[in-house]
Parts: sequence; structure tokens; C-alpha cells
Amino acid sequence: MMDLSVITLLIAIKTHRYDILVKATKLTSGYDDESQAYRSPTYAMNMGTTLKKCCGVALLHVLKKI
Repeated sequence: MMDLSVITLLIAIKTHRYDILVKATKLTSGYDDESQAYRSPTYAMNMGTTLKKCCGVALLHVLKKI
């Protein structure tokens, strides 16, 4: 089920939505539970790197507000 309250990246990367981001990454990169492998492992790795960068941007955003 899609969470319609997620309308910005800052909302999406909140800690209580972490599992949703992991699930979405697994889904879009073709993760297979049985084989524990990805159809597109490079995509999954790139998404992880991108999410880390987004978290860094969000942290800077929060720190600038303080």
C-alpha cells in the first residue's frame, strides 16, 4: 500500500519509514527472497548510496534550521 502522506524526500527518509524505503528498493531492484539475490544488484547498491547522500542533505537542512 502506498503512503500518500509521503510528498517530499525529507518526509520519506524519516526513521519510521526506513522499512518502506528498504522494501521499495528491494521491489524495484528485483530482490528474490528465496535466492537472496537481486536481478539488478547495481541498482540496489546505487539506491543505497543515493539514500545515504539524501540523508546527508537532510541533516544539513535540519542543522541550518537550528
